[in-house]
Amino acid sequence: MVRRIRGSADVGPYDGSPDQQEAKRKWAEREEAHRRFVAKALEIAEFASLGVDRHSPSPIRRLAELSAETMADPQTIAELLNDEGSFREEPWNTITVMSCIEQLWPHSGYFAWPKEFGTYPGYLGGLRDRMGGGEVASNALRIGPGRSQQRCIRCESRWPPGWPGTERESTYPGEPATGCPDCGCPWTSSGLVRGADAREHSIIDLHWMLYRFAPRKPGPCPVCGAERVLANSGRPDWIIIRQLDWACSAADPWASPDPLVPAGRRAAEMEHYRAALEPAEWESEAAHYAYWMAVDVLRVAAANGEEAELPLGAVYEALDGSGQRWVYGSGGWRPVPTEHDDG
Repeated sequence: MVRRIRGSADVGPYDGSPDQQEAKRKWAEREEAHRRFVAKALEIAEFASLGVDRHSPSPIRRLAELSAETMADPQTIAELLNDEGSFREEPWNTITVMSCIEQLWPHSGYFAWPKEFGTYPGYLGGLRDRMGGGEVASNALRIGPGRSQQRCIRCESRWPPGWPGTERESTYPGEPATGCPDCGCPWTSSGLVRGADAREHSIIDLHWMLYRFAPRKPGPCPVCGAERVLANSGRPDWIIIRQLDWACSAADPWASPDPLVPAGRRAAEMEHYRAALEPAEWESEAAHYAYWMAVDVLRVAAANGEEAELPLGAVYEALDGSGQRWVYGSGGWRPVPTEHDDG
């Protein structure tokens, strides 16, 4: 199961901890090393080979800056330059970007490049290829997202994708810790890792299935007009007999165990309760089995000590690769509009 497991109480908050101080130190070192790399790359770039002045703003100067700052693949650099409008007569493409990089940092300069600065800025080998292949390959793989979970190696907590409190990455060490919901270790500290694939459904998935495959909701109680709710949907004594009815939320003849309640009043409540009962009707047989599967797995998870309650802010993402998402709030599940929705 993609589980939600509480972190160890013995692990203190990340904010102010030695781990955070070490992360800040390493982040500062990386920033300084990157700054020195960019400065050195621009210092040795042979702008004259392309007929431009080293210090004057130009599309070539901007290409050199983007290449040194990102070391991205040539196609990405071309897209960034075109989006900015930093091109000459024609828009940039992979070939023209590679040609300029080869002239700015020719292969002949590789051996003179100080190795302490890292990769030679003119490198165009496999490590600068675009990840994930071309558009044809990526569009052909129409699969849903991987079913894995996150794990904090500081406090050993786990949580499924979509768990509230894990949505935003901490870019800088000084920001509030938003990675681990338990100890606060941020995403960028290398303290969080993706766990191995497990059983496909998470607690969030199961609660969404209860919502999606619930029986059709009838109208209000015909006796008093109160909302009707599902009865017998989670009691262990109904595991074998899959009895599920809609009952009046305001009528419960078993609510008071007091034997002194007048018999006439209890009989009236029972009559009210029975009059409001209506058998559950399912969208399909498949919906019926999906609903009860979710009920059973949630019951097993709770019995095993897992956190089976659904928190506000939980996000469910469709597994068909469509990008459709739902967020759980005080009013229940609501769909999140996608970029392809009208309006």
